[in-house]
Amino acid sequence: MEAEDLLQDSFIKVFNSISDFQGRSTIGAWIKSICVNTCLKHLRKSGDLKFTNEESIPEPKEEESFEYDVALIHNAIKTLPKGARMIVNLFLIEGYAHSEIAQILNISESTSKSQYARGKKLLAQNLKGLIYE
Repeated sequence: MEAEDLLQDSFIKVFNSISDFQGRSTIGAWIKSICVNTCLKHLRKSGDLKFTNEESIPEPKEEESFEYDVALIHNAIKTLPKGARMIVNLFLIEGYAHSEIAQILNISESTSKSQYARGKKLLAQNLKGLIYE
């Protein structure tokens, strides 16, 4: 329900500010940035947007390749710590660069990169655990 509300809020913002669209990017990219920013603003406001200290994230075991499906990956991403999950989604799924993520989340580029690397390792470990259960 919360996601549906955020999507509706995003599209209201799109329609209210369509005259501000300057054509510097595609309309899809512009709408996506409004949606992402609306969701991030909500997370900041609710206090849910936190980045964990690197020491508090367990070090994953060695990586191993394996087969996967989309639903399995989606469920594994949900298990990541919120900060790492946010960066994995923005970088891996939404295609943002680390410099853009850093600017959006008001963090350093190196924090984005390290959280992504940790998130990716944890994701691989989580997927491995889901596959072999």
